[in-house]
Amino acid sequence: MKLRQVISMYVLFRESTGRGSNGIEAGLKAFCRMMGEEIDITEVDVEKVETFLIGIGPQSRSWHHRHNTLRGFYRYAISRGHVAYSPLPKLIPKRPQPFVPYIYTQSELRRLLDATNSYRKHRKLEPETFRALLLLLYGAGLRLSEALSLTLGDVDWEDAVMMIRETKFHKTRLVPLGPELHQAMVQYATWRKERGHSQDSGALLFVGSWGDKLLIGSVEKAFRCLRTQAGVSRVGSARQQP
Repeated sequence: MKLRQVISMYVLFRESTGRGSNGIEAGLKAFCRMMGEEIDITEVDVEKVETFLIGIGPQSRSWHHRHNTLRGFYRYAISRGHVAYSPLPKLIPKRPQPFVPYIYTQSELRRLLDATNSYRKHRKLEPETFRALLLLLYGAGLRLSEALSLTLGDVDWEDAVMMIRETKFHKTRLVPLGPELHQAMVQYATWRKERGHSQDSGALLFVGSWGDKLLIGSVEKAFRCLRTQAGVSRVGSARQQP
C-alpha cells in the first residue's frame, strides 16, 4: 500500500479516537514528500528516514518531535499489517539542553548601546537608528517585527503612546513609553526628520540609510556583529548566543 494512503488512514484513525491530528498530519505529509509521493510503505529507505529526522542545521528538539510522530504512525501501520517493521533508528540521541533566556546585565546593555556609536559594519543600518531601535526593544518589550512595522502615525508623541497593530494572534495593543524612553524616541524622530526621511504618517519609523525598509534578518545579523564588538556572549561555545 502507498505510504500516503496509510498516512491518510492513520490521520482518520486519530480523529475518530478524539486525539486530533494538528501538527501530526503536516509532519507526516512532509515525511511522505521526502520519501516520494508514490512510494510503497514497505519501500521506505532507512537512511532517508534518518535524513528526515535530522532535518537542516544542528540537532534540536525537533528531531524528537519528528521521531515521536513517526513512532506513533509506524506503531499503527505495524498493528494493521501494512508493514512488518519500523525503519526508525534504534539509537535515540540525548535531547539537547532546553533554551535558557539570556539576562543582560546593566553593564552589558550599556556596552551594546555605546557600541552603536562606532558601529559601521552595516551601511544600511545607521548608528542612530540602531541605538533607538535597541532602546525601544529593551524599554517597551516589543518584538523586533513589531518595532520594524511601526509607522510615524502609530506614535502619539504628545501622550507618549505607541499603537502596535495586527501583531501576534492578530491583536492590536497600546504601549506606553516611560519618560526617558520617550525622550530618546523624540530625539530619534528629530534626527530622522533632519536626515530628510519621509514624514508621512504611513512612513516606517525605523528605516535604512536611504529611507528603505529594514529587514528582520539584516537587523539580526547586525546585532550579532554588535554583540561581538561589545564583548557580550555566553561562556564557552554555547550554540544559543544572546
